[in-house]
Amino acid sequence: MSLSQMNAGYDSREDRILFRLNTTSGEEYRFFLTRRITFQLVGGAEAKIIEILERDHGKKTAQAIAEFKQEAATRQTNFNVEFKKTEHFPLGATPLLVMFVDWVFDKQIKIKLGLKDGRVLSLNLSESLLRSMNMLLQRMIQQAKWEAPMGMESTPVVEVAVVPPQFH
Repeated sequence: MSLSQMNAGYDSREDRILFRLNTTSGEEYRFFLTRRITFQLVGGAEAKIIEILERDHGKKTAQAIAEFKQEAATRQTNFNVEFKKTEHFPLGATPLLVMFVDWVFDKQIKIKLGLKDGRVLSLNLSESLLRSMNMLLQRMIQQAKWEAPMGMESTPVVEVAVVPPQFH
């Protein structure tokens, strides 16, 4: 599955984030993310970005490069593209609750989302796509006024628009 767009919105009635993904083949996947899962995704994304950079650089250099790339991503990501509607929902039109997140780190970053119905969806993400997802989820954390769960350090929130980015 090749991602085209991401979209997220806070559902105050459910106290969850509705996270939607579009693919280049015109499919849409819908998920509900709890506070715990959202913080796992944001914390995991930040850790994986540093891990990628540490392959070629030292720890301090990797941290500095990550901050620089984050600033660049904030300026370059286009959050003003309308989310493309589709009528093709491989997992159904009703959002599925994500129960767990598993990170696989090979040549690419892979996120496995364990769904309430027992299925597992794998997402292959580039570093830039991971950064965009992270910015979008951080914005949703701020909108939901969620605090980091006990034992998890709070993540700085990047101020970005709510409209999803366009990926090529």
